[in-house]
Amino acid sequence: MRKTLLLVGAIAYTLSLHATEKDYTNRSYAVLTRAFEQQPATLLLETRLDLTGCDETRIRDAEDLTTLIEKLGSIVGGFDPGSVPHIVHRTSPSSGYTFVHISGNATIAGYVINATNTVHVTIMSTALYNPTTAAQYAIKFLHAHACATRTVVRS
Repeated sequence: MRKTLLLVGAIAYTLSLHATEKDYTNRSYAVLTRAFEQQPATLLLETRLDLTGCDETRIRDAEDLTTLIEKLGSIVGGFDPGSVPHIVHRTSPSSGYTFVHISGNATIAGYVINATNTVHVTIMSTALYNPTTAAQYAIKFLHAHACATRTVVRS
């Protein structure tokens, strides 16, 4: 699992070195859709969710996190039916779970910080998905008080 997480991190870092990035955080889904219609084969859509004030019971339950990841996977699309996210519990006092779900064209990765009831999620896909729908689901499911969202398109 650690090797998988390191691989995902290495891929994201490599992409950041060689890709151009355009911020779509405050843009509508229609604008995002037009960007993908113009260059569908060359774009990577990345959404980062920083969820704070989350329900402490939900973020400490591996089954609840699995449900969250699977539902986000269905919003993003491209995940094989029956594919299982990898969830690892970290053991330091302030840490919680680390998770990753990888498919052919999408990755969902993140971690929980128990000390602050915070969850950080990164969704990357070569297919178009609605970042607002993903964020709204995560907020509702985790009973988050707030969510800072950043959406970028890399090419």
